Amino acid sequence: MKACFQSVGLLTLLVGSAGAFADTFDGQSPLLCAATQTVSCDSVVDCVKGPADAVNLPVFLKFDAEKKEVITAKESDEPRTSKILQVDNQESALVFVGIDPAGAWGASIDKATGDMILSIAVDGTGYLVFGSCIER
Repeated sequence: MKACFQSVGLLTLLVGSAGAFADTFDGQSPLLCAATQTVSCDSVVDCVKGPADAVNLPVFLKFDAEKKEVITAKESDEPRTSKILQVDNQESALVFVGIDPAGAWGASIDKATGDMILSIAVDGTGYLVFGSCIER
């Protein structure tokens, strides 16, 4: 587990910025986000890091604050919709909290850079997803 936290710290330093975001973003437009790196940990197996598809997560996510939903799709699957329970428009980030039948999640998207950090708790496994977002 210690290796997982060390990996997370290193990944945090390595995540790049999208540079296509405006400080004035207020959640009125949907966001298209791409997962650039993931870390998956559970209480039995060591952590696994890699691309989203390596841990069975979708690469693209569309956050729509107005509709209160996130739509994801993996290459071979139909799109999935997850409900957004709360949107918090902070000074420097837009924060989303949601739940779906598989588990709970939370995301923070930096208004200045578009950098995303998403955490997911599902069936005894925790995921951290790092990515970049643009307004769509």
